Amino acid sequence: MKKRNILSKIYLADNLIKKKVRNGIGDNKLTPGVVNILFFLSDHDGVIQKDISNHFREEPASVTSTLKHMERSGLIERRQNDSDSRAKCIFITSKGRSVQERVGNLYSSIQEEGLKGFSKEELDLFHMLVEKLCFNLDIGF
Repeated sequence: MKKRNILSKIYLADNLIKKKVRNGIGDNKLTPGVVNILFFLSDHDGVIQKDISNHFREEPASVTSTLKHMERSGLIERRQNDSDSRAKCIFITSKGRSVQERVGNLYSSIQEEGLKGFSKEELDLFHMLVEKLCFNLDIGF
């Protein structure tokens, strides 16, 4: 299989997953970026914006825009950082946690559907290969 075809298949899988998520959520304001930040905050509540940008390899301006939208929607709140008065810590609100839990259930069902028929060995290999792909694209060769 040509390398170009592999990336096309990854792109197709990503689009199919996003479509199922959008259809399952039924709220066009809950973009994949918003959802991913909610999941990140559920495990890293109180981080600063730079941590989010670094984690997702996103431009700070893009994260700023998404966070402003999330704050207006009541999904997050910003609080003063005790150790750095210039920075604000970002916390998920109860509304944000509720949305994250609802979407988490949707993600679980989409993952189960998408990985149906994979053996444990195939899943382990798939996980390792995706991690390696991300590492290669992020760090280089």
